[in-house]
Amino acid sequence: MKNYAYYPADSYATFRQFLEGTSRRFGEKEALVSYSPKGERRCLTFSQLKQNVQALSEAFRLSLPEGNIAILSENSIEWLLVYFALIVSGRTAVCIDIEQSDDVLRSMILQADCAACFLSPAFEPVGSLLCQENPRLKQLILMEKEGKGALAALGAQGQAITARHQGGWSFPDHAETFTASIVYTSGTTSTSKPVMLSEVGILTNAADSMRLVAVGSTVFTSLPFYHTYGLTCSVINMLLHGSTVGVNGSLKTMMRDLKTFAPETMMAVPLIVETLHQNIWRTLRKQGKEEAMRKYIKLFQLGRKFNITLHPAFLQPIREAFGGHLSLIICGGAHLSASIGAEMEAFGFQIIQGYGITECSPLLAVNRNKDRRVDTVGHVLPSYKLKLKDGEILVQGVSLMQGYYKNEELTAAAFDDGWFMTGDLGSLDKNGHLTITGRKKNLIVFKNGKKVSPEEIESYVSSLPLIKEVMAFGLSSSSHADDVRLALMVYPDPELTAGMSSYEILEQLQTQIDQINETLPVYKQIQMIKLRDSEFEKTATKKIKRSTILEKR
Repeated sequence: MKNYAYYPADSYATFRQFLEGTSRRFGEKEALVSYSPKGERRCLTFSQLKQNVQALSEAFRLSLPEGNIAILSENSIEWLLVYFALIVSGRTAVCIDIEQSDDVLRSMILQADCAACFLSPAFEPVGSLLCQENPRLKQLILMEKEGKGALAALGAQGQAITARHQGGWSFPDHAETFTASIVYTSGTTSTSKPVMLSEVGILTNAADSMRLVAVGSTVFTSLPFYHTYGLTCSVINMLLHGSTVGVNGSLKTMMRDLKTFAPETMMAVPLIVETLHQNIWRTLRKQGKEEAMRKYIKLFQLGRKFNITLHPAFLQPIREAFGGHLSLIICGGAHLSASIGAEMEAFGFQIIQGYGITECSPLLAVNRNKDRRVDTVGHVLPSYKLKLKDGEILVQGVSLMQGYYKNEELTAAAFDDGWFMTGDLGSLDKNGHLTITGRKKNLIVFKNGKKVSPEEIESYVSSLPLIKEVMAFGLSSSSHADDVRLALMVYPDPELTAGMSSYEILEQLQTQIDQINETLPVYKQIQMIKLRDSEFEKTATKKIKRSTILEKR
């Protein structure tokens, strides 16, 4: 289907306006829902969300130093309350990637000149070291404990101030140009960069997301809030919709919470979709239904060519495993195999793939409900301009970062005559669908001058049953650095390969890859396979850290 009208969306310039507006519109509707480790349900309505943030922001203005304040915690409702309240109170929220080592966590907080830090109990040991090492850090606030200086005490203090002002704010809204948030990039290199984002940029990006994609009334997310995809797209955008957001704070309880919350929409990265996909096939094999499902998928794909969609009743047990109502999965953060996406659609889950990067707040393009292709990342957001230069994607727009914190040289190097250089390679078709073909820095260059994107090669093999994770790379085959062979590093599926020797795994893989090679030009043919005995090291959005792994190889 060709382009159709944008969905309506409210635009806000500040988070204070955003909270007031959503509270007026959606009032007592549930905004946020979470589950404790024991499965106990907790929720906040839109009105309660605004009231809690208002109270905390009043207390923060009195009790916190000005400047940059870190959040070091797993996903939780408290994380979101602190984030919103910091920004509303005129502080800059520094979102810390908790999957880093303790040394990196401390260096991030030091680099961002944080004057205070909010901590969950899991990070109290790191907090004690922070105060000893960092003279700028004046205050630690515990997010889930009682007592003086804890988050709950600050909330009570703020509620008293709000009551004295008869529910109104005691301070004016701040200027729209200040830095709302510092977020560290989750790139595949070893060094993360601190990105400064504005309120209007974040909120414009969320509104644009709403204009392109319609979501269900309930949305589940386990994506980390310290990353822009997990925050802007999975929470802020969804609250703009008036959707109830199911917050998951631990991958250990993700499947339990998903089934209990029973959402209509799920936010995901490719690794999550691939895990769901593998679980479905694993269940079908155990039930002896694998061959029947493969025949159905062929019939489903044939029907799609004639605009006929088949969703027979025998698919319902698959959906029941995810709560029974899940119909839409929005996927971003990395490349999702088109074949996996197509099979998930056959299972009854509409897949909408998007593309963004931290510096862009983050979304740049997304497929639409009635105009989607699983092999592309969809249409460019209305507030962004995009052009291709030597295959690289360059963009301009209000949601672009303000720069890298305290690094003007690095900021300047990221722009080409006012256009931000994403570092991603892509192409646009005649209908405006954007396809990502790889990372500029990842290209494998052969001595004959040919270039190949490792992401392209990975897409050919990622759906092979024995492969759980895969990374393509160029392997030097002689003393000459430019004499390169195309190789795969594979982490086999531990369940499917249980009891098999490495030789048996390689033999089966080689047979399947030989068949794939027959369909490819010579320079794209895979010449070597290396097995791993553990999963790859990944970023916050579950992208493989290519450079780190190749350095250790």
